[in-house]
Amino acid sequence: MSKRPRRAPATSDSERLAPAAGVRLRIVDEEGVLFDARRRTIYCLNTAATLVWCRIESGDADLRARDCDAATRAIIAQWQALGLLAAPGGAPPAAL
Repeated sequence: MSKRPRRAPATSDSERLAPAAGVRLRIVDEEGVLFDARRRTIYCLNTAATLVWCRIESGDADLRARDCDAATRAIIAQWQALGLLAAPGGAPPAAL
């Protein structure tokens, strides 16, 4: 019997990462720029962070914080702390 690679379990909606309301990515001069309309704040992203954000925006089910490498987990944690990502389950992020 041949072994098949194990597939990651489906991501539930409560685990799925998503941008917070009012947070948008724009590409400006080949760089990612996040704009948080609620706080009227912009954040410049490097190429790797821009790729991670694009995967979050696309609803990529394979991108879960618990399955990412340390650098990706760190940027996700930073975005969560800044309120740039929606809270689990679709609740609005806590106010800073």
